[in-house]
Amino acid sequence: MIDNIYRTASNMTLELRRQESIARNIAGATVPGYKQEFMVSDSFKSQLENAGANPLEQVTGTDSGKTCVDFSQGVMKDTGRKLDFALTGDAFFQVSGADGKLMYTRNGAFHISKDGNLETSEGYTVNGQGGNLTFSSTDILNNIEITSDGLLRVLQPDTGTMRDIGKLKIVKIDQKDNLDRLTASYFADTGRKANVADAVSGQYEVLSGYLEMANSSPMSQMSNMVQSARDFEMGQKLLKMLGDRFTQEIRTFTK
Repeated sequence: MIDNIYRTASNMTLELRRQESIARNIAGATVPGYKQEFMVSDSFKSQLENAGANPLEQVTGTDSGKTCVDFSQGVMKDTGRKLDFALTGDAFFQVSGADGKLMYTRNGAFHISKDGNLETSEGYTVNGQGGNLTFSSTDILNNIEITSDGLLRVLQPDTGTMRDIGKLKIVKIDQKDNLDRLTASYFADTGRKANVADAVSGQYEVLSGYLEMANSSPMSQMSNMVQSARDFEMGQKLLKMLGDRFTQEIRTFTK
């Protein structure tokens, strides 16, 4: 009996964690490049359905639950903005923070800083294959091109020709499950177990004037939240039934 009470309470705690994960998916649904989370575990509903006629005796415990990330590609949105880039294929943009920490993202909403460097909207430096991607004050910034493999070019006013700025640092990550999520759209290989390497041209494509939207649907996530709340409510009812039976057994034993 005590074991069943503990297991039920444990399942309820797990369901709360599931709701937190769903809430992050709802919040991230408007963030370019966001990858939705999901939890790997049995829900109350499946456990109770499998319990049959004796749910009080058949409810089993669950593992602590693992939060995983769905790295499938989101829908491409046409923004028409020259410095909005989207990736197709299994690849990530590499950026670095002020402390030099390397991060990986599918969010290609970039801009040019006052120093002429290509940056993310958060101010992270967008890495190039040979260092920073820096524009000069004479570059015609409304005439920027990028090749499918990530080579940036800008028009020179004096010659009327395109100048190579540099190639975006685009990487492939073999062990994405080993990445640590830092924010909605940024990941890091903190433990250096993700096997990060330069992406091979032809296995990805850079699109200019597009952003990859989140692969999380607000409607489906709201539906998941409702189901999780119902599962939690089932757990509350079961916990009360177990508690009532336990109290009754104690009273019978002490008579």
